[in-house]
Amino acid sequence: MEINKIELRKVRDFGALIGITFEFLRQNFKLLFKSCFYFAGPFILLAGVFMGLYQSSALNFRNMSGFQGLGINFLAYMLFVILAVIMLYAVIYSFILLYEERGPGNFNVNDVWQKTKSNYWKIFLTGIGYSFFVLIATLFFIIPGIYLGITLSLIFMVRLSEGIGFFAAFDRCLKLISKNWWFTFGFILVMGLIQGFIGFIFYIPNYIAMFALTLSGLNNPNQNSPSHIIFIITSIISSFNFLLTAISVAERIVEQPKVFEPDTFKVELRLPSQNILDKYKNNKTFDYSPNPETAESFWDKIINWINRQLFGLQTSKAYADTIDYLLYGLMIAALIIIIIGLFKSEIRGFFYGAQKQQKIRFAEYQEDINKINFNDLISQAVENKEYKIAIRYLFLKSLKILSDKNIIDLQINKTNHDYISEIKENTIADIFSQAAFNYELAWYGNFPVNEGQYKSSAKIFDNLYNLAGE
Repeated sequence: MEINKIELRKVRDFGALIGITFEFLRQNFKLLFKSCFYFAGPFILLAGVFMGLYQSSALNFRNMSGFQGLGINFLAYMLFVILAVIMLYAVIYSFILLYEERGPGNFNVNDVWQKTKSNYWKIFLTGIGYSFFVLIATLFFIIPGIYLGITLSLIFMVRLSEGIGFFAAFDRCLKLISKNWWFTFGFILVMGLIQGFIGFIFYIPNYIAMFALTLSGLNNPNQNSPSHIIFIITSIISSFNFLLTAISVAERIVEQPKVFEPDTFKVELRLPSQNILDKYKNNKTFDYSPNPETAESFWDKIINWINRQLFGLQTSKAYADTIDYLLYGLMIAALIIIIIGLFKSEIRGFFYGAQKQQKIRFAEYQEDINKINFNDLISQAVENKEYKIAIRYLFLKSLKILSDKNIIDLQINKTNHDYISEIKENTIADIFSQAAFNYELAWYGNFPVNEGQYKSSAKIFDNLYNLAGE
């Protein structure tokens, strides 16, 4: 059965554009997603593994001390996500080019791979340039970044289909989107919402596992523990939502060629008579031979030769490629500097704003721990159903007990991470880590604490008190 080829380079209205996108995906689903799975799947799988390890470590303070704790798992996850996304873009755009060149059913996975290999580095460098300019534009009150991000959304396809350099493609995108920006913005927004809604399904197992393990207190720092395995499996499942990238790049708005009606006007050729030509030839007014052009001087010849060489160099492909690579190098260096700056400015706070308060310093406490009767305060808070305050006093009581037993050295400028690293006995350190997490979740979380959550936390603190010898 012959499959009809979808004409991609055609202007459509909004509804037709969305419809033809899903028609293209339906028509090519098997081959397109098989190609994405084969070539980008390994990177997605590794990203899921490291994300699972990071999430498991993030719920255990003992493994989150300093940059190393942030750490290797998170950086590995980001690396494999970047590689996966670049590979997906290379595969999908290469697939679309093959579709346009050969038509549906006339190429296979190996053809996609060969095309992907030839386009990968061009996609990679274009992605760096795209990220650089959008990031810089975003720093100027965000709106320029949104405008440029939409405008340059075509740059990958423009470079691949027209075979031009980055900055030529940049200029081409400005011309293509100049009268279609809002239309393109609306299309990308709608497709992004559709992709996000479908992608949320992949995250459901991960969210369920995270909340269940957090509330049950089953998270264990041991890498062979069930919590680690559960996080890894659910993170792998959620990571495969990257395959939905095909939805957002399967169809792009391109400029419709203008069609002109042929000129039907009849042209009559008329030539001057020989008498008229002789008249002008014999008229000295029209004789320009006595004033020949002045010959070039030696210096003029040198200048003109240099100009010709420079012009030839500027119009050569090698010159354009050299300039592109130099600018790519500068953009990579700038991105590295920005990333290093983000890490130095508490990257966890950058990505998770609510956790900026995670380091709890005793300067926040107005109480003098050594003069407080914690049992009375805890009972009073529970009686008044002020469970957040009760958990706070449970935590302060644990610090006092550990300090009295010389298990930790209580200092005003220390963090919970510092105390965990001071505790020599692993069992106590693990329980204190869980207790600290429960305290911070209750005290700094933007939600009320009920009686059941308080009792669950109280059991952990009671276990800690017993292990400390109280």
